[in-house]
Amino acid sequence: FFTSHARFISFSFPDYHIVEKKLEKIAGGLRDIDVLKSWTLKDCNLHSARSGLSLDVVVDQYNKNTIGGTAFNASSTSQRFDVGISGAWQLKSNLLGLPLKRWKNKKHLRYAFESNTKKYLITYFRWNARQMMTWRGQPIDHSTMKFADSYFDVLEMVK
Repeated sequence: FFTSHARFISFSFPDYHIVEKKLEKIAGGLRDIDVLKSWTLKDCNLHSARSGLSLDVVVDQYNKNTIGGTAFNASSTSQRFDVGISGAWQLKSNLLGLPLKRWKNKKHLRYAFESNTKKYLITYFRWNARQMMTWRGQPIDHSTMKFADSYFDVLEMVK
């Protein structure tokens, strides 16, 4: 199987995708796909083999819960997230029960697990070349498990 536009598609039968527990013929176009009802992996630890760190809920300098990297701990509830597999999806902390959101003013861009819907907007993610990134292409840096200062660079994948 492979993923495409929030669907699990069979290599053997590319006109079909998995819906619940069976293969169904793909109907409609890309506009008919509700990406918020796509496949989700629940209760995942996102671990970077390159750095040895796992994505974790950490407190930033503004006393907000955000993402960072800590050593892998299989029993840590703060390292557990719900993630999507294809298309646009939200990163949801299992510990806090909240999706990661962004706050932006003219000088700063910050990310936090926040319930405030007036100042913070939900951040959507996607996978590209084994990297988790925002829909605009800002990846998570493997060495810090925080957002990189630059945008996606395919050459970074060969390191």
